[in-house]
Amino acid sequence: MKKSVVLSLLSLLLLTSCGNNDYTFSNSSFEEGDLFNYVHDEGMILDGKGDEEVYKNLESFDIYEPEYNLTVSTKTYFGENGFYFYVFSNDTSVYVNKEFDIFANDGIEMHVCVDPDSTSKLENLKKGNQINDTMLQIRTDVSGRLQTWVGNYLNGSYEWTLFYVPCQIQTFVDGKINKANAANGFGIEIFLPYEAFNLESAPEKISIMPAFNNAQSNLVAERKWYTFKGMSHNKPSSWVNVDKNGYHYEGKDAEIGKELLASTDDSAYLHLNKVNLYEVDSTNKNPERRATTTAYLDEYGIYYQFIVFDKKLSRYSDVIWANDGVEFYIDTAQDGDSNHLKTGVYRFGFDIDNGVQTDKCISGLNDSYPYLLNTIHKTTIIPIKEYGKYGYNYIYVFEIFVPFESIGVTYKGNLQIKTGFAVNSPEESTYILDRKDGSGAMEPSNWLWVDKHFPKNCVELFTVTKDGFKL
Repeated sequence: MKKSVVLSLLSLLLLTSCGNNDYTFSNSSFEEGDLFNYVHDEGMILDGKGDEEVYKNLESFDIYEPEYNLTVSTKTYFGENGFYFYVFSNDTSVYVNKEFDIFANDGIEMHVCVDPDSTSKLENLKKGNQINDTMLQIRTDVSGRLQTWVGNYLNGSYEWTLFYVPCQIQTFVDGKINKANAANGFGIEIFLPYEAFNLESAPEKISIMPAFNNAQSNLVAERKWYTFKGMSHNKPSSWVNVDKNGYHYEGKDAEIGKELLASTDDSAYLHLNKVNLYEVDSTNKNPERRATTTAYLDEYGIYYQFIVFDKKLSRYSDVIWANDGVEFYIDTAQDGDSNHLKTGVYRFGFDIDNGVQTDKCISGLNDSYPYLLNTIHKTTIIPIKEYGKYGYNYIYVFEIFVPFESIGVTYKGNLQIKTGFAVNSPEESTYILDRKDGSGAMEPSNWLWVDKHFPKNCVELFTVTKDGFKL
């Protein structure tokens, strides 16, 4: 005998009552005595330990959080009956309080999309809400609590709605909880049956976005949410693709021609043409070098070095634009059109925590969109005694390599690439040499770029060659 399980949420009733939202769900039926009868693959034991043979040779997708020196690693297994995710955190201070919301405790969130190709299509990117019912958000904590949320199609509000979907988890804490530095980490294992997506078998690929909550204690509901830099819970184009053979993104296996040093005296850059960015006062006088940028290309890709002077260190935000950093564009279209919002233009945000957000532009969309591309990068922070007219306290060195494979470029001997850049200094308002607004007044900003070389104007971009900037 079967019984029908109907879960009615006020939010869903509200959704179906709105004339502009076509949003319905069809609930499944389950055997009497349980909401769902979970059938595991042979040899798979859901215990949060991830010690099954199938995990041993699987690639992991890693998130690193620099403030607390945390790494969260995810392995994805396509089983006979469903997806298995094993997520391990090296957190040594594991906290939980069941009186708090699930997200206020140490735990893992997993976002899953079974139609990843659709997420970066123009029609989907134009939507105010890009999260739909082919996507699922799973929330867990180390006590074993679980919530499933589905996309709701609503514009102007939170994109996910709490709704039951078959899902099973198990947690394992290696050590003691609710005591500082008393654990060796924790694991959370998730089983997500294909039936949860109305699938009879595994799809060719999915996309996922792991994230985690790092609780500060079990006494106060304070936590830090973190995911891979550049990814977002409401921008599924940014999630990483995975299939039975591992994780996939453009340029993943690209070669590099030199070791990255993030050093001011790296010989690879010393004799190349450089572009300087000068800070001035409100009268456009008393220039001081604020940043120096150098770039060149070889048969593998493009190398950038940014040396930046800064007054106040801003870091540790999960939002890349809230940290000190640099931003640059690459134009591979080179069609003479000044518009940067076109297919063939790429945007990169690179922060002092060594995080990188990679974006694509596409013709017909009025913004760039996040899309995971491979880059190799390194940063260095050099504290200095207060220096110069404007009181610099730090030197930052950013070095990044962008493989040609990541941006769809085929190398040839006379290849030239167009690029523009800016320095991001979020807690400052700075005047830059000759930079004025449309009325001719000096224009202070925390986004610093060289006058007449606006990075969002493709005709003002610099040219990079194998010999450096073409000046």
